[in-house]
Amino acid sequence: MCRMAIAVGEFNAAMILDDFLKMAKGENEKHERNKNQIYNHPDGWGIAYLDGGRFRIYKKEIPVWEDAEFAKFKNIKTDMMIMHARRSSSTKRAYENTQPFYRKLPGKEYVFCHNGTIKQRLESNPEFYPLGETDSESLFYYLLSSPEGRGEAAIHKNLLSLDNYTAANMILADAQSGFVAVQYTENPQYYTMKLYFTGDCLVISSEALPGFSDTKWHRLKNESLIEINFGTLEYKINV
Repeated sequence: MCRMAIAVGEFNAAMILDDFLKMAKGENEKHERNKNQIYNHPDGWGIAYLDGGRFRIYKKEIPVWEDAEFAKFKNIKTDMMIMHARRSSSTKRAYENTQPFYRKLPGKEYVFCHNGTIKQRLESNPEFYPLGETDSESLFYYLLSSPEGRGEAAIHKNLLSLDNYTAANMILADAQSGFVAVQYTENPQYYTMKLYFTGDCLVISSEALPGFSDTKWHRLKNESLIEINFGTLEYKINV
């Protein structure tokens, strides 16, 4: 179980990271898991962002609030960044299990984040040998291995074919575009993702971030897939 967000366009990285920190610590929105207890995400965190058209990635297998390196990312200049804070459901706290995951393929780089637990075995191309032991990494390689390609139709079809999971919420991005999936079977307050858009800034997050206007956040429907063009900020919601 995790918290994650993607920001595209013109945004203040420091403000988003401060909000992400609150979300990771369980100090932002109320949901099914933190109504009567502290429910934080201490098992590692990571950030991926574009710098000159290439991904820069940082991950650490400690809570984001304990990482002395966190503050330096508030000064980055980018028009796309992805953040993830992990709470493990079964596997150990380790760098290899920390997200975002990264894979370089001929002509493209991909980064990936997931929130939820996939309980079924997922098959993938043998070239995608896992470095860690998480279901999230398996889901990443499962989607990259699709014989139908990596476009909207293939991703949506493959996600909807899953039949044993708590949530398959995910962010999959290359340097030009990205997909965000909202797909869950339980705890809709915890797993529903939300979208904020002003024309020059697009944010999709596990929770509405407090630094942004409350009125501009929209709750995304279950089993929806959002396709984003990073260059134009155009997005399409596929349900």
